[in-house]
Amino acid sequence: MNNRYGTRITNKFFKSFSFSTNTNRYNLSMTIKLEAMSREVKYEPIEKRFGSEAERLTKPEFLAAIEEIISKCRNEFPEVKPIIPLDDKETFGDVDLVIISNTSPEDSDEERMKRVFGDSLLDYRHQKNDKMDSLYLKLDSGKKIQVDFARTKNIQEFEAKLIHASKGHSSSVIGILARAYGFKFAMDGFYKRHINSNGDESDILITNDLFKAMEMLGLSPNKWKEAKTVEDIIDFIASSEIFSPSIFSTDEAKKLNHKRSASLKRRSVQRYMYARLSDKPGKETKINYEEYLEAKYPEVVQVYKRTESELVRSERNRKAINGEAIMIIFNLNPSKDVGLILKHIKSKYPDADKITPEMVNEINAEYFPEEKFP
Repeated sequence: MNNRYGTRITNKFFKSFSFSTNTNRYNLSMTIKLEAMSREVKYEPIEKRFGSEAERLTKPEFLAAIEEIISKCRNEFPEVKPIIPLDDKETFGDVDLVIISNTSPEDSDEERMKRVFGDSLLDYRHQKNDKMDSLYLKLDSGKKIQVDFARTKNIQEFEAKLIHASKGHSSSVIGILARAYGFKFAMDGFYKRHINSNGDESDILITNDLFKAMEMLGLSPNKWKEAKTVEDIIDFIASSEIFSPSIFSTDEAKKLNHKRSASLKRRSVQRYMYARLSDKPGKETKINYEEYLEAKYPEVVQVYKRTESELVRSERNRKAINGEAIMIIFNLNPSKDVGLILKHIKSKYPDADKITPEMVNEINAEYFPEEKFP
C-alpha cells in the first residue's frame, strides 16, 4: 500500500525512507564482553505516559501499526512520517511520528485526532513544552498502544526533527560530543555555547543543517545514514576526528548531560553506549576544537567570535552606568527619561559602579509602575 507521499509501507519501509541507503545490514563480530550483554540490557523498557495500560509491540506489529496510523491521518496533515528506529530493537513501547501541523503549540490537536481516529482514540494528552501529542489508541487488531505525534511548523523543522529523533539515541550521544567542546547539537540547529561572567548560557546559531553540524563535529553523515544497530552508532561516534574516550566516562557524560541525569539513569541504552565509547581507542584528551574548526571552517569561527564579542560588549554595557546601558536595560530610545534615570542613580547610589537588579526594580517602581522589565 502506498501512502500519500509515495512511500511503500512494508517490512522494508525503513530502507525507502528519505535519508536511508541500500547498504546491506552486516553482522558485527562481538567480543566476549559484548556477548554477555543481552539486548534486554541495551533496550530496557521505560515507563510511558499511559503506563502499563499501553501494550508493547513486536517489530511486525510495530510496522503494521505505522501503516495503519499513517493511512488514517495522512489526509489530515500535510506531512507525516515515522521516526526511524535501529534494526536491533525488537520490541517497542510506543509509535513515534513527526507531523507538520498548523495548530499553535499552545493549543490542543485533540479535536483533530478525534476526527481522525474516532472511537479508537481512548485517551489524549497534550505536552505543550515538548510540542507533543500523546494518544492512547486502539488498533484494528484490538491492541492498545501509545502513539506520540511530534509537531513541527514547516518542512525544514520537519526534516530536522526526523534526523534528530531517528536512529535510537544517536542525537543524545552526538550532543555529548558537542557539549564537550562547548557546542550544542539540538533539533533546531548547531550552536556555540556562550557563558557570561554570571555563568548564564546563551546559544549562538552556527547552522540549521544537522548533517552539516555532524561534519563540523568530525562525523560522516553517510556513516550515520548507513547505521543499523547500536554498535553502528558507537562506531560512528568513535570515528569522529575529535573523539576522545574520556568524554564518555560515566562521570564526564553525566556532567555534560546534567539536565537529563534522570533520563540517563533510566535509559539503559545510553549507559551501554557511554560505557562502550569510554573503552574505545582514541585520543587520551580532547583536542583544541577551535583550532580544528578554524582550519576547516574559518568563516564559521569568525562569525561566532564576532557574535561573542557583541555579547560581551552588551553585557559590559548592561553593567556600566551610562546612557547606553540605561537604554538597553529599560528598552528606551534616546530621550529625557534616560537623563532622568542617570541623575536618579547618581543621586541615590553615588558609590555604585554597576547597575544591580535591586536598582532596576527600584527604578521600575519609581518611573515605570505600569511596565515590566527584566
